[in-house]
Amino acid sequence: MRLFDLFRPFRLTPAPVSALPARAKTMRFRPYQLIGTHFLRTVKRGVLCDAPGLGKTFQATEATELPAIISCPVNLCDQWAEFIAAEYPQDRVSVAAYGTPRERQSAIDAEWDWLIVNHDMWRKYFMPSINTLILDEMHHFRGRNAKRSEMLALRAQMTPRVYGLTATPIYKDVSDLYHLLHVLDPSAWKSYWQFVDRYAITADYGYGVKIVRTKPHTDLRSQLIKYMLGRTYKDVGMYLPPRIDKQVVLRLTKPQQDAYIRIKQDYKLKLDDGTYKRFFNASEVEHTLRRFTMTPEKIATIHRIIDDTPMYSDGNGDARTDRKPEPVIVFTKYRESASRIAEALGGALITGDMDPRERRTTALYAKQRVRVATIDSITEGVDLSDYRTVIFAEEDYVPGKQYQALSRVLRHRPDGRQGPVIVYYIRYQRTVDMAVHRAVQTRITDAGDVVREALADT
Repeated sequence: MRLFDLFRPFRLTPAPVSALPARAKTMRFRPYQLIGTHFLRTVKRGVLCDAPGLGKTFQATEATELPAIISCPVNLCDQWAEFIAAEYPQDRVSVAAYGTPRERQSAIDAEWDWLIVNHDMWRKYFMPSINTLILDEMHHFRGRNAKRSEMLALRAQMTPRVYGLTATPIYKDVSDLYHLLHVLDPSAWKSYWQFVDRYAITADYGYGVKIVRTKPHTDLRSQLIKYMLGRTYKDVGMYLPPRIDKQVVLRLTKPQQDAYIRIKQDYKLKLDDGTYKRFFNASEVEHTLRRFTMTPEKIATIHRIIDDTPMYSDGNGDARTDRKPEPVIVFTKYRESASRIAEALGGALITGDMDPRERRTTALYAKQRVRVATIDSITEGVDLSDYRTVIFAEEDYVPGKQYQALSRVLRHRPDGRQGPVIVYYIRYQRTVDMAVHRAVQTRITDAGDVVREALADT
């Protein structure tokens, strides 16, 4: 049995439309969303495991009883805030995910209906009592011994409604489910090792116990149906697009923003030894600003996206030795950026100064799951049709280059290839990242226009 089938329903029974009028300003229920919302309202402590793009956010907010806390990765906090503000304008929203500890605590102490925090805040901040706790990308809490997972579990025990949202409840093996279930129902799921003994086949190679695969013929599916509901595009009868674009927008910190503005205005960059490097034209400044936006936070965001990506497209997360995880490719504009990301993520590096045959071999057969490539290095003859996840850490303002790189992934898909290609675009607000992204989308190929927009006060 595929692991994804463990939390798919035996049947889909719709709830009466009249029983669930949408509170949202513009959005209306699709039939399967009605089922998902009804499921959350009924079980009170459950997880939606729908495929990406099926509207888990809307289903969760419609099932919410206020006040509520939304916990999500830091790169999704603004998206949640914008969604709540647009669809529930009568509700008060407070975002406590940014700023100094005092600023975050002030946001927590404010008057609100919805409080948005990032996952890491559970380590240090005491969260107030609420009626609903929404955990976006809930699988981030699968590590049962992590401090944030422990503190989250304590708050969840004292909260009437806990809604988890994740398309990847199982990232590596069946044990990933344990702490998610413990958060929902600690009285029923008390012991990790009892869970492993009951549901997993293990082996000890001298370095500790390793989970090999899920045990067949257990009651796990009947247990999970009490807590989890997951639907694919096929389940809900929706057209499966060949490509899904996801926008990931980040914020510079205050010190980073100040440094960015100084470079833009003064045409000089302060070096580590306290001296300054001066620039003599706008093009130099533009390239420096682009490199400036390759921050540790952006690299950490790439890591989180990969962590959120299923290792196998068919939903089977068994740690079998006869299968290789699906590869992920990260594109950059600059070789230095590609090198930094590859080093940080332990990925394979592909650059234009490599022999074309070596690029092709690395793209197809590298041992590492993550391959990091400069956009210019992926040319004709490099087949990326095995990839379903593409991440643009940097974009090229010449649309043709970027589209050529994407075409290596999107065309000539093998027969029977399941699922769309998901393309992530990561960029910082009010920076050159935004100017380049707009250039690509509008097909502006004049480098001068990009530079002028990047250096303007935006």
